[in-house]
Amino acid sequence: MAKFSPNSLTFEIDGPRITAQRFRKGFNAFLQMADEVADSVAGKPHAVEWLLSVEPGSVRVHIAPEAIKIPPEKIPVAIDAIQTGLAALEVGDDIWPAHFSEKALEAAKTMGEVLSKSDGELSAVQVRYNGQTTKMSSRSIASVDQLLQGKYVDHGTVEGRIQVLSRRGKTSFSIDDDISGRNINCYFPGELWDDVLRSFDPKMDRRVSVSGLIQYRRNGTPINITVEEFRGLRPKSELPSWSDVLGILAE
Repeated sequence: MAKFSPNSLTFEIDGPRITAQRFRKGFNAFLQMADEVADSVAGKPHAVEWLLSVEPGSVRVHIAPEAIKIPPEKIPVAIDAIQTGLAALEVGDDIWPAHFSEKALEAAKTMGEVLSKSDGELSAVQVRYNGQTTKMSSRSIASVDQLLQGKYVDHGTVEGRIQVLSRRGKTSFSIDDDISGRNINCYFPGELWDDVLRSFDPKMDRRVSVSGLIQYRRNGTPINITVEEFRGLRPKSELPSWSDVLGILAE
């Protein structure tokens, strides 16, 4: 059963009046946060499937990860990152938790709000792992607000591969950044559509370079970019090898 897994996380909510709405809001936020962290560790979306088990007579749910797109040896890393990150938010040390995306932080904030906005009808919203318990509170809310307020913008360039191309609303694409390994949303003017479309070929493993105004998180991780310049790069198969480079230098 999932609850006996050494990598099992436990979501628990206590109080004299636990409504279905409050439980659903808190548990959904917990799952979203867990998904975001696991995907960050794996570097791929939908990295795990969470297996559930419920203790009889309690409002306590255990979730255990089943590897889908993540190496099994990375699962403990993801689980530990979840517990460590939540604990850091409660301490309020003003450090962005490892593997926590902006969505993961927002989900953690929601978990804290479920308790703080319950008017005393809930006594605890907490997460357990490996004998450790992190109780969510208004401190997590304040920590997340502080971290997300730390965004800044600057001009720069990112390189990577286009993953998703969209014309819904603003013309945009997402790119897997070569340096951070994170997915970055890129908003570009319509006149660049044909250039972007020519570079959008997953089979060719084609990389692109985009420059413009980048919005960063407080820890320096890029979030999105308003594209001013776009350039398709040559695929790796067309790049010169080290022997080619050495041969050119020797001439």
